[in-house]
Amino acid sequence: MKKRGFALVEILVVITILAALAIITFTAFDKTKVKSDQNRAIAYLRAIRTAEKLYWPRWKTYAACADISAINTTLGVEIQLPNYTFSVASGTSTTFTATADTTGTTNDLTIDQDGAFTKGGAAFAPSY
Repeated sequence: MKKRGFALVEILVVITILAALAIITFTAFDKTKVKSDQNRAIAYLRAIRTAEKLYWPRWKTYAACADISAINTTLGVEIQLPNYTFSVASGTSTTFTATADTTGTTNDLTIDQDGAFTKGGAAFAPSY
């Protein structure tokens, strides 16, 4: 008599392979989302720098903004990126540093008045 169907071991092997593929897929997706959010944060920092450069000639100082609401009100940059908090620190009338801070990581991004980026405190050159 011929045996029909699958053995329990065969089914377990298939389930194990599918689980491994799912883990690989979700890990890759998570890395892609983090990179995408970082690229959006870089774009927002560049927009903040441009707005600060437009703000300076009128007021002869850079605007200090404690949060996203102040950045929107003072500089007119509307930020919609829930994983980051943004702020602008104005050191003097000729310098500022805008920060995109991610909660729970040390990969915070900053840009200064000259357009120099840092990531986690080290110089950083965006790749896009």
